Parts: sequence; C-alpha cells; structure tokens
Amino acid sequence: MTLNQTSCLSMEEMKNYLTNQVDDALRFRVEDHLLDCPLCTAALEGYSAHADQVPDQINLELDALRIRMQERLKEEMPVPHIAYWNRVAAAAMIALALGATWMYWHHTKNERLYAGVFHPMESNLLYLRGGVDEAALAEKTMPMRLYEAGRFEDALPLFERYLEEYPADFYTALYGGIAAMEVGQFDIAQTWLESVRFNAPEHYAEATWYLALRHLRAGEREECISLLQELQEAKDPDWAERAATLLKKMK
Repeated sequence: MTLNQTSCLSMEEMKNYLTNQVDDALRFRVEDHLLDCPLCTAALEGYSAHADQVPDQINLELDALRIRMQERLKEEMPVPHIAYWNRVAAAAMIALALGATWMYWHHTKNERLYAGVFHPMESNLLYLRGGVDEAALAEKTMPMRLYEAGRFEDALPLFERYLEEYPADFYTALYGGIAAMEVGQFDIAQTWLESVRFNAPEHYAEATWYLALRHLRAGEREECISLLQELQEAKDPDWAERAATLLKKMK
C-alpha cells in the first residue's frame, strides 16, 4: 500500500526525505505518493525552498494560501467535501509546523554558535604561582583544580571567595569569569572579564574573546559583535582570526 492511499506526508517524512535520511523502500513510497499528490508535492517544494523565511513572510504565505483555498471552494466545490477539508487541514498544519521550525532554529542560533566556538581556556598552574604568597596559592589551587575538571559550578564560589580577598589577581579572575559564564552567571562573568580587559593588557585578547562569548550566550548580539570587531584590530593574529571567523558566522 502506498502513502497516497493512506495519508499525506508528515513534516518529519518530508524533512527526512530532503536530508536523505530514508532507506530505499521509504524513498520509493514517498516518491510514489508525490506522483499522485500535488498538495504534498507543493508542500515539499515550499519546505525545501523557504525554510529560511522570516515569520512575517510565512504568515503572508499562509494568508495567501487561505484566500486561494476559499476562492477554489466557491468556484469548484459549492458543497463541502470531507476529504478536501482534510487536505486543507494537512496543508495548514504543514505550513504552521514549518513556521515553528524556523522560529526554533532562529532563536537557538546564538546557543549553537556559542557551542561551536567555546572552549575553556587551559589553566597554567605554574604561571598562577607567580607573584602570590603561599597562602594565596593554596586558596586558589582548589578552584583551579575544579576548573580543570570541568566542575565550573563547584569552582565558582571558591573563585568568588578568593577574588574578594585578592581582587588584583587578574589572571585568576579570567578563569573565574569563564567558569561563571559557563554556569549562566553572566553578571559575575562580565565583572571579572572586564576587570581583566582594563587592568591586565597581557590578557586583553583572551578576556575580550570570552567577554564576547558571554554576550553571545546571553543573546546580546550587538555587544558581542562590537567586542569581536574590536578584537579584530588586536595585535595578536590568532585572536583576531577567531574574531573574524565568528563575525562571518553571525551575519
């Protein structure tokens, strides 16, 4: 039994067909159904060509589809037909599902970009030993060990306690800011990363990069773009290249 004898294609079937995630048997049934179903053929073409449209465009096309359906009803079908209305409902559901898919894809773009570029900066405990006394070193070793293990939530309160006592340790503040950003404590992350940017020129590029990512994850695209553009002009070519690459992805 072919698909056109049972029901129209679902949005999931169309998506899998277009992304080549079907086996040969299902591909044959989908294509066999499309031969006899102009509604699904039109919906499939629309899905393929207009998945990136903005919601306003989708709403306009839904309104136009609704008007065309009403005109056809007046001209061709003066008496309502159950099968026809089933197809109308299916077309409307497909269009609405496409709109919902686009909305989800658009609103998760920042998270997807962030996940693709964020990597916690590797710690350097030998560097961290410089310029601090033994008591300070002992107090900051624990949050750094937790940071290295990826246990950012456990490390954060220890970073807070240490930096309250040693606020001028900007290198440790850089790691604390990264940990705070990873657990969603954006205000704390911004405070520490900005303190590094303005007070530790040797760590300016790293602090600017992670502060830009903090804004990206928080959905603050303009602030992120501004920092990346600033970083593009930095003397360090590696960080400038990272900034340029992310800026291209954000367009």
